[in-house]
Amino acid sequence: MLELHAHTTYSDGTLSPNDLVLKAANAGVQALAITDNHTIAGRDEAIATAQELTESTGQTIENIPGVEIRVTNRG
Repeated sequence: MLELHAHTTYSDGTLSPNDLVLKAANAGVQALAITDNHTIAGRDEAIATAQELTESTGQTIENIPGVEIRVTNRG
């Protein structure tokens, strides 16, 4: 299972990167793209959590780098 569009508290999500990775892994997600709005600030936390999860349980979750950006055409 993949989740390719997820937000954390670094934008308009309700979970920290740590909590999002753990919740996704618990739900059986094998690859997760955190795509916060206009920031990659939670990326390092998500990667560290995924590594800790693998080391402690053997369960892996792939982190896919992403960011959501909004652009507008002003004429």
